[in-house]
Amino acid sequence: MDSLYTVVENGLEDTVPTIAVVDSMRLQGYDEQGPLHAVVVTGMDDQRVVLNDPWGRMYDVYPKDLVADAWDTTLNRLITVDLHEQAVLQETLTEDSE
Repeated sequence: MDSLYTVVENGLEDTVPTIAVVDSMRLQGYDEQGPLHAVVVTGMDDQRVVLNDPWGRMYDVYPKDLVADAWDTTLNRLITVDLHEQAVLQETLTEDSE
């Protein structure tokens, strides 16, 4: 769980949300496994996580432990953006198109 929220917190500090792959049934509070589902973590405090959920609403608020449980069952997948790498990629693409 610490690695999940460490990555999320670092992304939020850089105003870059993190995409987390979660178990959709566990995210809804069911104690059974379901299909994998991607959500965007857009906010967080000590107790709660704000998710942009394409199957739900734009700003759904969940308890941190529930999100961590749903994430832990899905092979712990996170998608993040490295702003430095992105800038280098953009420069390379710009140079190639000239």
